[in-house]
Amino acid sequence: MKLIFLDVDNTIVPFQPTAELYKRVFLLKPDTRYLLIGYFMIVILKFLWFFPFVIHFQRKLIMSLFARADSALIAKASQEIVKSTVDS
Repeated sequence: MKLIFLDVDNTIVPFQPTAELYKRVFLLKPDTRYLLIGYFMIVILKFLWFFPFVIHFQRKLIMSLFARADSALIAKASQEIVKSTVDS
């Protein structure tokens, strides 16, 4: 059985698998658009984390980005994250 664990607001686990997945999928090649979206998500979560609608918006944003990404690339990056997590 395989589990995919997305903790977009970093409240369930002490590591950030979603951030790692975002870096490995969207920041492989220099693309200003994904870099700006990533910084935007960091800023809203650092300063506005106490508003539930901000967390909901950020979750919708990240899940819509992952839905448009190549599923093979997501699976490969997920396996690498799982391997590094299990190894540590």
